[in-house]
Amino acid sequence: MVRWSPSATNKQPWRIVVDGKNVHFFEHKTRGYARESTGDIQKVDLGIAACHFEIAARGSGIEGTFRKCDPGIPAPDGADYITTYAMEASPLEG
Repeated sequence: MVRWSPSATNKQPWRIVVDGKNVHFFEHKTRGYARESTGDIQKVDLGIAACHFEIAARGSGIEGTFRKCDPGIPAPDGADYITTYAMEASPLEG
């Protein structure tokens, strides 16, 4: 759902882990980006990717909410945790 999301210099700095009904977003930092005068532009990239994910999820009938909570799982590739999309039960699940 986020594969085609735009990002600064086409780095796609996100790592996503699906854990049951939770989709965890992590930032895989590229060295030097946080020192730019604009700040950590890769956090903006994560926001764009999360937005694309939510639009695609809702378009597929998957409702949910973004939450910031400890996912309790190891971060992929030493990435930093950003947010979690908690999917709600689908109408078919009762």
